[in-house]
Amino acid sequence: MSNPLPDNRKSPRLPLVTEVELFAGLRKIGTARIFNISAHGAGGATSAQLAQGQRIGIALNSAGTVPAIVIWKEGACFGASFKSPIDPVEVDVMLDGSDQWSTPPSAAGEGRWV
Repeated sequence: MSNPLPDNRKSPRLPLVTEVELFAGLRKIGTARIFNISAHGAGGATSAQLAQGQRIGIALNSAGTVPAIVIWKEGACFGASFKSPIDPVEVDVMLDGSDQWSTPPSAAGEGRWV
């Protein structure tokens, strides 16, 4: 079965499982588990109250806190687009230190894969 939605991503997403902190301005609003990342965005799950269109900061260990906008939110799962692309080398650094064998939310029946 083919995916009915077009994939409009600017760069391919790579599997990454890592815990991050989320911010609204300087205020920490929660944590999230990131399941995939690219130079242009990330997808994950959080119990934090996020809304489509909300501006957030995602604290990525090697890239610092990256400004992003929530593109979609469904249950605990979300997808975010970075305001400016992060260096692909930073993505590689994050991939080297991640637990890539963890189960993504869709495989566990919790939301959709981003």
